[in-house]
Amino acid sequence: FNGNDIEIYYNEEKLELERYKFMILVMDGKRENVFIAETLEKMGVKIVNTVGSTRLAKNKIRTKLALTEAGIPTIPTAINFSQYRLQPIFDLLGEEVIYKLNRGALGKGVAYLNSKISLISTFELLAAAGITPSNVIFEKFIQESAGRDIRVIVAGGKIIGAMQREAHGIEFRGNLSGVGEGREVELSSVSRDIAIRSM
Repeated sequence: FNGNDIEIYYNEEKLELERYKFMILVMDGKRENVFIAETLEKMGVKIVNTVGSTRLAKNKIRTKLALTEAGIPTIPTAINFSQYRLQPIFDLLGEEVIYKLNRGALGKGVAYLNSKISLISTFELLAAAGITPSNVIFEKFIQESAGRDIRVIVAGGKIIGAMQREAHGIEFRGNLSGVGEGREVELSSVSRDIAIRSM
């Protein structure tokens, strides 16, 4: 910062922002990256995936809420603000659940539970590690999925790519950063419609 001027340097060279038509954010949730992105937006840089949309995508429960409000079908999901009084979770989701850290990524912080006692023990473990219950989301375990899911990339209202991820062995996570594999997949018309509406 110099008076009213803001200058950004990258690799010790001044970043000449006028050279770029737009920028695409790749943020890992670090506060300093968010600060830089917000500063670029305030300087008038066109950012394709805005800070607000990126923050939403990095927050699983807010994403679920936004999709539900928009009428997009999602897997039944719950969040609890206490490690006690857990019966509503089981009433909604059944005894087989997947739980995830709300801001986790790459399959880290994702686990499978199949009993009430496991859920109670998990909450106690998380509390001991300083993780509050509201930072964990629970989803109904979809047996039919059998370690498979589909990721769709939508840009400008059009589908530009789709991939089915598949886990191996006893693993239930198909994350490519782990042991999962991805392959191109042809989407049904229903899946295409849901993906575009989710944008």
